[in-house]
Amino acid sequence: MDSSSITSPAFQHASLRSERLRIVSLIIAITVMTVFSIVRNLLQQNEEGLRILPLALSVVGVLLIYELVMLLVVTKKIRTDREMPPWVWFANVVLEISLPTVLILIVTNSQMFRPYRALVAPSLLAYFFFIILATLRLSPALCILTGLLSAIEYMAVVVYTFSRWP
Repeated sequence: MDSSSITSPAFQHASLRSERLRIVSLIIAITVMTVFSIVRNLLQQNEEGLRILPLALSVVGVLLIYELVMLLVVTKKIRTDREMPPWVWFANVVLEISLPTVLILIVTNSQMFRPYRALVAPSLLAYFFFIILATLRLSPALCILTGLLSAIEYMAVVVYTFSRWP
């Protein structure tokens, strides 16, 4: 049963509260991972890592701003007891799951690692984090979409890497 088929106002309210918790968790985790990445690159004096850091921070910064806006919107919906349109959640999944993909592509195209090593870089683990947090959406369809998009986008990066660096 999908959450969109449950019409209970109590369930919809709980779903929004759960979404707010998911967004806050995501903001905290992304911030911690970003700070860790910055500190690691500074301590290792990794020239290539420091060179691509502004681009990676830009991508992460855009996602953090987006998540803060979503947090404000969800909080407002909770206060006014209104629902979010279903398309917003699907668009949200697509945007969020693209972050690890973009970061892996940035690392793949840099000289930081050999291209194939970038495919197993720590940014790969972000997919699992997004998949785990998808359960807080209380929607099996969105959880499945998150997992499928993660797999499809990662496979696209693998195909790109193997075609560009045979």
